[in-house]
Parts: sequence; structure tokens; C-alpha cells
Amino acid sequence: PRPSPAPSPAPAPAPAQGTVYYIERSLVAEEGNDVGPMRTGVNLAGCKAYCDGLSKCRSFAYSAKFKQCHPKDKVVSAKEPADDNHWEDYKTWYQKACAFVADGDAVSLLGDSGRLLAARAKGQVWAAQRSDVAGSRDGKFQLRRRSGGRVRSGDTVWLQASNGNFLTVEKDKVHAYWDHRGSWQALVVERLEGPGDLCSGDRATLKGHTGKLLAIDGKYVYMHAKRDDGRADAFEVEVA
Repeated sequence: PRPSPAPSPAPAPAPAQGTVYYIERSLVAEEGNDVGPMRTGVNLAGCKAYCDGLSKCRSFAYSAKFKQCHPKDKVVSAKEPADDNHWEDYKTWYQKACAFVADGDAVSLLGDSGRLLAARAKGQVWAAQRSDVAGSRDGKFQLRRRSGGRVRSGDTVWLQASNGNFLTVEKDKVHAYWDHRGSWQALVVERLEGPGDLCSGDRATLKGHTGKLLAIDGKYVYMHAKRDDGRADAFEVEVA
């Protein structure tokens, strides 16, 4: 008898809405335990793939000079103390789960003060308490990116308020009076953690066409020149 035909391969799963990616930082003082043997002769992509294949790997130390990869079980953050005495060019790379922010997503933007960026129906932009916008869309904006797809640090985006108009920078004032999507409405998003995809929960600054940054002072929203003086805000960008 003829052998049964081989079963058709299962279709590839649909891409996940989020994934795990790696963030570079200085070598941490406490690296955790090894979860696999050191690998030599590997590039950075190979080291990431090695860690991905180890169920307990949460970070790794990597040297581009020596092409050495040390997988670790340590859950690392950007705030972990650094090893000030480490040698050569070793860096720690740690995993972060990412729910990507993409064109068309509804997002909220929470400032350093704990207030949300919000726009009223008539277009006034203000900084609201969560309780002020509970049950409404005033504290949500539809994020738009010219070419669609995921948003990355350094991209230009537009924020469409619930009244259908776009957040607009007019000198130092911010409003949502106009439905035009041009240079005055364009904002450059920059992640505080550096280059890479913008993920829900990331903190980022928003820079207008004047070169100034979006800022909150009490309930007022305006554009401010600098972040390092503590006045311009970083916003936690969260997919609604």
C-alpha cells in the first residue's frame, strides 16, 4: 500500500501584537546567574537569538570586541547600578516586553505631574486629572504616522483629538482648533530610553516644529524649550 501523504504544514502563526526586544545599557554590577555556557565568535544578533532560545534567559552580557556572549537569568532595568570597574567593552542587554504603538492607535499621554493631556470639544487643550476625563474621550488621542505602521523614536507623528482636530503648536500655545494636518501639527516623539520601537508604557518627549517640547504646568499645556530644567515633560504613552 502507498504510504499516507505527509500532513500539510501548519500555517505560520499571525504576528504577535507585542514581542520581547532587548535594550542596551552599561554592564550591571549584579549580573545574576549563568543560564548557559558562554558563546564565542557570535555577533550581537546571534547572542540575542541564543538568549531567546534559553527559557530562563532574561539578559546577557556581550562584548563586540571579543564576540563573547554570557546569558543570564537576571531581570534587569535601566536603573540597576552599573559595574564601574568592568573591563573592555562589555554591555548588558536586557529584555523588555513591548506592546507596539502604531499608526491609528488611541493613546493617552500622562505627564510627569500625573495629569493627562486632554482636549475639550471646542479645542482647548489642557492637563486633566484622570477623574476629569473618566467616561469621556477627552483624554485620548488617535496617533497618526505618515507611512503607517509602528512608531519608532525619532518619528514624526500627529495627535488627533476626540473633536476630530489635530493637536497644534502655535508659537508657545497648544490647541486643537484645526482639522489641518501639517507642520504645525507635527510632533517628533523621542523615547527617554533611546532608539527603538515605541512601546505602550514608554516615556517620551514630544517636540513641535518650533523645536520646543510639550510641557504641563498645573492644568496648562504649552511648549517649553528645555527638558533638563525640569519644566518640559516626558509623557507616558499608553495604548488605550
